Amino acid sequence: MNENVTEGKYSNIEVTNKTVIGNLNFKKYTNIVYINNILNTDANNILLLDKSNTTYMIQNLSSVIYKKTITEIEKTNKDIFTSNNHNLKVGDIIKLYNIQRLKPDSTTEYINLLQDDLQDSNITYKVITTTRNTFTLKTFGNSTSSLNNISNIIKTSNKNIDSGYFELTTTKTLTENKICKINIPNNTTDDLGIFYNIIINDDATSLEINTLGDDKLTGYINIGYNELIKSDIIQEGELKTKLSITDIPLKNSLFELINIEKNKWFIKGNIFSNKITHTLTYDTTAEDYKIDGENISIKNFYKNFIYEFNISDTSLIDYLFIITDINNQNYYKNIMQSGEMGHPNSFIRIYIDPSETLDYTYKIKYKKIKTDENYTQLPLYTIKATPTYFS
Repeated sequence: MNENVTEGKYSNIEVTNKTVIGNLNFKKYTNIVYINNILNTDANNILLLDKSNTTYMIQNLSSVIYKKTITEIEKTNKDIFTSNNHNLKVGDIIKLYNIQRLKPDSTTEYINLLQDDLQDSNITYKVITTTRNTFTLKTFGNSTSSLNNISNIIKTSNKNIDSGYFELTTTKTLTENKICKINIPNNTTDDLGIFYNIIINDDATSLEINTLGDDKLTGYINIGYNELIKSDIIQEGELKTKLSITDIPLKNSLFELINIEKNKWFIKGNIFSNKITHTLTYDTTAEDYKIDGENISIKNFYKNFIYEFNISDTSLIDYLFIITDINNQNYYKNIMQSGEMGHPNSFIRIYIDPSETLDYTYKIKYKKIKTDENYTQLPLYTIKATPTYFS
């Protein structure tokens, strides 16, 4: 068997009773791109998968701020900054802090190693090139035009930067950052086998994956039941243009994309859990319950999903959490309580059975003040069909 093996595929291989393996080499794809503060990418907040055969790690969604230590700077034909496993990508906008060293024979005084006109910590820089542990910069986006497009940033090399770090900048809010919008590049060639992996390594409220041009998605999404002994939720899609997922915990989920035909992508998604969690507290000022810090408002609860309320906050001691039906009768089906209100590790878990009636609304029954004679009843959730994720 004589076959020149390329990076993409194996084809037209004939095996006989005499096999000679020649020019055989295997290439490992270990490319990883870290996406911090989710889509600090473009004005439309959309991440384009522009590096083929690569794993994209979506992370640092829980904080708008991402910062990391700079340990060394090197001045050669370009200024190189060292920050081990920094996770920056080309195009990120950052600020620099404490790029300095101690003065000789001093333990308290420092020398700033940035050029004199760049010592204001509000100056922003664009990442130009990256390796796993290093990156280069150019000033960018500053209101004073003379402070832009400068690559001569540091005065001299130093291997002992003291307390130096960079901070990724963003104008997006935390809510915006938790919405993942991703575009798959349009593939119009016959070079099949291109793939992308997407790993969500932090909290996200929703995910949207879109094809471009004439490309279509075919595949499935697997959502695990980690609280019940029951088959996973599997949803298939055939020749669709979008995958849209909301109201599901996406942390630790994995999505694999591979080009199997011209203009056709196969997608395999794995979501760890079908459990959605909320936190109940009591606001002593408002004298009322709060869910996730907000006033009680009606929510959509979907068939085949589990909804868990954390009731362990000490403000809830001796309060009540009762679910009632449309007739104001206490409702217990598929509702489990563990522990007591206001005590550690206590929760109420609600499973939405497939037999539930669509658009049926359940209420929460409680007392705003413990000594009240009357109960308050508010709509808490309405039954909805399991969402359709492919469209």
